[in-house]
Amino acid sequence: YLDGQHKNHLEIFDNKGKFKAVLNLDGTVNQTKTDAAKGRKL
Repeated sequence: YLDGQHKNHLEIFDNKGKFKAVLNLDGTVNQTKTDAAKGRKL
């Protein structure tokens, strides 16, 4: 989903709500935010 606070990246979850990655709006992986968000769930 589109980050509601900053609206500058997408947070990707699988169909079970488990976090997968953070993507910039250009489609590249934002590794810093991905690492910070590991373990999150919807």
